[in-house]
Amino acid sequence: MRIVILANSKRQGGRCVAGISLDTGDWIRPVPRSDSRAIPSKLVANLTLLDIVDVPLSGDVPSPPDSYQRENHFVDDWDWKTIGKLSTKKAMAFCETGAPILYSATDRVKCETLDALAPRDWKSLTLIHTEVSFEKDPYKPRDWRAVVHDGQGNLLRLKVTDMAIGPRLCELNGDATDCLLTVSLGGPWAPDDQSLPPMCYKLVAGVIEL
Repeated sequence: MRIVILANSKRQGGRCVAGISLDTGDWIRPVPRSDSRAIPSKLVANLTLLDIVDVPLSGDVPSPPDSYQRENHFVDDWDWKTIGKLSTKKAMAFCETGAPILYSATDRVKCETLDALAPRDWKSLTLIHTEVSFEKDPYKPRDWRAVVHDGQGNLLRLKVTDMAIGPRLCELNGDATDCLLTVSLGGPWAPDDQSLPPMCYKLVAGVIEL
């Protein structure tokens, strides 16, 4: 399948890669059959955002869908071929403008919200065009958060997991900039002390400056 890469982000055990099929317009998150669904970093380290890549996918998908992530598709093999680059102008055609972003007005979604939907209606990826500023994560000073407002004016501070943007954010020193952001909804997570119930947190898995 021919995919434009819109996310290449860190996750536990490796990388998470996602993009939009240029054949169907659907989001695709290629995943291995390992339980973690993490792609080994060495296999996708050279991929950059907006690369157009032919990705061999198998004919089956995780069943039931992984952790509310309906877009996951199994990879057939790792012989991926980069054949070109999509312009930012064409990428903007994939942006969505609805609010709130991925179900809620905050940085997280309750599992009950997703359980109330049919699996075919789950959505864990979206591309937005927004003014954004960046700030250091107060809990992990080496990491960054993206500060954005959705179309309803709700303020969100979302963890940035894009693997390539860190040095650029240091240059920007958090200044506001015009960007395309790929927002991804992670699987359910809860702190070890169980002070909060499991919830799905929103992450910025891709940052494209305009």
